Amino acid sequence: MQRHHTHNNRQRLVWRPKNPQPQPGPQQQQQQQQQQQQQQQQHPVAYLCVGRRSFFLLSLEDILRLRTTSRWLSALFRAAQLRQRLSHALSTKAGLRRVVNGQTVEFLRFDEQEMGVADLLAAMCVVDAGGWGKMGKAIELAGQCGCCQLPLTVTPADLNQYANKTAFLADARVLAHHKIVGRHINVGGKTLEWFRQSTDVDSPLWAGHR
Repeated sequence: MQRHHTHNNRQRLVWRPKNPQPQPGPQQQQQQQQQQQQQQQQHPVAYLCVGRRSFFLLSLEDILRLRTTSRWLSALFRAAQLRQRLSHALSTKAGLRRVVNGQTVEFLRFDEQEMGVADLLAAMCVVDAGGWGKMGKAIELAGQCGCCQLPLTVTPADLNQYANKTAFLADARVLAHHKIVGRHINVGGKTLEWFRQSTDVDSPLWAGHR
């Protein structure tokens, strides 16, 4: 008599790959990351964002929007890229330098090596807002009188006197500039730290773009 197997007597089969793929090692992971970076650099948007092209094609607002669009676009604007853009802005913005006897005299610089992404974005906002003509003349005169050493160096602490971009733009340009650089100009034993009133304590606009 033929014996029938019941459902309970059947063996349960579990699928397993015949040749399981090994997990990628550190070297393979690094190669994969490099390939992803190459693919990103080949993307048309990346072509517009990388290098000196971005100096002329993208505004600060464009950069802020792109940084919030995706993670890999945000990676295109790291501290090194922002430092290059800030240096370019300082070299082209009116009122921040003057040519004297064939030599360029710079009035302002930023302590870039001590600045993270958020501070660099704030510095770019301060420079891009413009209106440095009057403050530039005041800095130049202070340097000629020995009241400061040129170029003045703006630190993260100077930038953080304003709670956010809105507060900075709300002040008249010359007053905002005095507030940022005033402590670096010493006249008769006193610095020009004007209008050091407390401002809103809202989180800075650029703090979310670290």
